[in-house]
Amino acid sequence: MYKNLFLESIKNLKFFKQAHENSKKIVFYSEGKKYDHFYTPFIKSCIKNNLSFTYLSSDNEKPFQNNNEKYKFYFIGKSFVRTYLFTFLDCKNLITTTPDIGNSFLKKSINCKNMIFFHHSMCGLTTTLKNGALSHYDTILCSNKKHFEELLNYNFINKNKKLIKFGYPKIDEILNNSNIKSNNKKIKNILIAPSWGNEKEDYELYKRIILNLIDKEIYVKFRPHPMTILYFKKYLKKLKNYFKKYNNFEISEVDNNVKDYMNSDFIISDWSGSAMEFSLATEKPCLFLNTKRKLINKSSSEEQKKNSFEYFFRKYLDCEISISEIENIYFIINRIHSNNSFYEKLKYFKSEYLYNLGKTDTEIDKFMLSIF
Repeated sequence: MYKNLFLESIKNLKFFKQAHENSKKIVFYSEGKKYDHFYTPFIKSCIKNNLSFTYLSSDNEKPFQNNNEKYKFYFIGKSFVRTYLFTFLDCKNLITTTPDIGNSFLKKSINCKNMIFFHHSMCGLTTTLKNGALSHYDTILCSNKKHFEELLNYNFINKNKKLIKFGYPKIDEILNNSNIKSNNKKIKNILIAPSWGNEKEDYELYKRIILNLIDKEIYVKFRPHPMTILYFKKYLKKLKNYFKKYNNFEISEVDNNVKDYMNSDFIISDWSGSAMEFSLATEKPCLFLNTKRKLINKSSSEEQKKNSFEYFFRKYLDCEISISEIENIYFIINRIHSNNSFYEKLKYFKSEYLYNLGKTDTEIDKFMLSIF
């Protein structure tokens, strides 16, 4: 199997190099199907505006099953084929949500005229990315005011970058669903969406929370982070086995979380961006656990941590609890749910800090046409 995939990636490298230059005006790169849904609004825009584009992926499963002749898909794997292709990539625009290109084994080609980065989370750049992670990108699409401020104020990038106040398409995707608002006067369905990287300790923590809630006849859906699904399957299996006798518990592993958001009244997380997406889009309440923060950028200063979008969000809305308060979590959830001040703050935050709310489709169209 692996040999066949490797041979396919070599064959695709040859096809891509021979492809017409029109198909290389817009090139996307995805690390795999767990990220494909973040590219969907850009792909839809290309198809709608009749633009030729190429989709490179490290996953051999073709997304966006479309017979449009202007859409080219090439599986390039994760081996030296991908490394070689990036080193000599000849294209006008490369759009990706993969950071660190140019710093890692993936090099930025001198033949790539405009390398464009968009973040697949609203969490702070200075806390979720390494220093210099965006140094080699030419254009950065900022989803919120905090991203823009971070890039300007913390020497996180070289100054000769094009920063665009863009927006976060995922929020609009959720907004476009008609059933997002909860009509429940009482909390009936709770979504738990943790971050990843501390699964061993978090297992016991979330087990306690789930037990507390299902005993109150709450339907609990546990949505693990994609990296947990990829690297920590044994903890998910353990959790599934522990709660298999309960009818009001399930684990959701679907790629796109919009359906889970629509069917939930409340969300619980630690530091995941999913909880912010959920509340900002649906205007339903959230609760954050004040666990030890999982920082990718270990050199982040205290000022950078406190100015990150996720820290500012939870402090402003006053919706976090310590681990010692977990036994009272059901009562805390209901207190937040019935607090009008929470919803007023949420609406203000949404209008003040998100770019182009409800208008990102228009922004994407304008952007794609301008770079083509």
